[in-house]
Amino acid sequence: MNNRFPNRRWCIINSGDVSAVNFGQVLENSAQTCRYSVDGSKTFVKYNVTEYPVSQGTDISGNILYGDNVDAAGNTYNFYYEQVGTDYYPLFSPEGDGSTITGSGSMPVYGETPTGSGIAYAAGAVVGRPDIYPSALTVSGKTEFNHPEILGVLGTEDWTSTGII
Repeated sequence: MNNRFPNRRWCIINSGDVSAVNFGQVLENSAQTCRYSVDGSKTFVKYNVTEYPVSQGTDISGNILYGDNVDAAGNTYNFYYEQVGTDYYPLFSPEGDGSTITGSGSMPVYGETPTGSGIAYAAGAVVGRPDIYPSALTVSGKTEFNHPEILGVLGTEDWTSTGII
């Protein structure tokens, strides 16, 4: 089955743990918008993750390409650059025709030569899991599911009384 949401994950939790969910970290709005199992004992939350290193595509031979900030081991680095100046720009009134200047803003300008770097994410790191993730239940040997996998779980009698989603 095709994975329509490659960066989205689901984890199943006990219904009693839903009060511990930080709804700013998941794609549900509240306990009332969660879907519960037929017996009401479980629910799930969905969230987006980023897996490192992040691919920048492929070359004509099909080799995966990464940005300049990924080393041969797949570790992702942040580069730091020297600030060489400041750009100033006008701020316009949001009302009216947008031509009235109400002030100015500034943004730093950085040079092209890195002044330092630091590892941001080790190869294989998954970022974006919510704080409730350690409370995830193990179902069929897994604590986190992709889209096709969660559809398989939700099609069972535990989640759908008819067995059909």
